[in-house]
Amino acid sequence: MTITLDGSHLTRAQVVAIARDGAHVVLDPKQLERVRRTADFLADKVRCGEPIYGVTTGFGSNADKLLGAHRVRDELPGGNPEPREETLPEELQHNLIISHAVCVGDPLAPEVVRAMLTIRINTLMRGHSGVCVETLQALTELLNVGVVPVVPEKGSVGASGDLAPLAHLALGMIGEGLAEYRGETMPAVA
Repeated sequence: MTITLDGSHLTRAQVVAIARDGAHVVLDPKQLERVRRTADFLADKVRCGEPIYGVTTGFGSNADKLLGAHRVRDELPGGNPEPREETLPEELQHNLIISHAVCVGDPLAPEVVRAMLTIRINTLMRGHSGVCVETLQALTELLNVGVVPVVPEKGSVGASGDLAPLAHLALGMIGEGLAEYRGETMPAVA
């Protein structure tokens, strides 16, 4: 059985078929083009140096800090006159995943993680996030070949409690964390 993810039409029965039965997943080509256009738009804004919260700027109190630049508030009276180390957008994203992967406890069952992965891919297929097509293809390949990221069962970060488990889903894509393949748990490799 093959199930096409398009960001809009995923059913509960399809999630179960992918998670439990290993149904093959494909990504809707038309919707992938929308995803690509959004990612290209975002990449263009990054190249132009536009401040985009959490992409070209820091988070929270660092929202006024463009990555790769100095803090704007440091120029104000009472600001920090010492130069700070520059951070690039890629480093920020890497560090964000690492810092949020704080779950503990026994691993979730593989079918639960496969369901999480399916739902996350489908959500990203809507084309609103700026995710790269290649990232979605890589996540889909994980599902199709049976690689299951190890996600500990307990943990949350802030008001969006899903951030910690989702960070564990992404660890393998950056060469970190653990994954299960054919019943064996091993270090993930990018």
